[in-house]
Amino acid sequence: AEIDAAVAGAVTGIPAPDRAAVQARAGEALYRPISLPTISAVVAGSDGTIWLQREITARPQRRWTLLDPRGEVVGDFTVPTAFEVRTGSATGLWGVEKDEDGVPRVVEMRVR
Repeated sequence: AEIDAAVAGAVTGIPAPDRAAVQARAGEALYRPISLPTISAVVAGSDGTIWLQREITARPQRRWTLLDPRGEVVGDFTVPTAFEVRTGSATGLWGVEKDEDGVPRVVEMRVR
């Protein structure tokens, strides 16, 4: 629905006789995945936000998606794999990381 609305908004300047055809072609040309990536973890934020950890891969970072209290996507953010998320909010994530001696410490990852 969001993609269709964006396409409809983008073609408003095109003359009416051609608008429907252009809108249909643009809609067909856009990639629409059958499903979204797997969610590996969910963290409820202290302010009504929701953090979704996306699929776990072999990469040195993990991707998290931030949703606002209405469920709208705010953005995607990455954190190091060693960072264990405990809680979050609209301003960032808080978790635990171990230093080079294996001693755990609390760390805040700010949203940019």
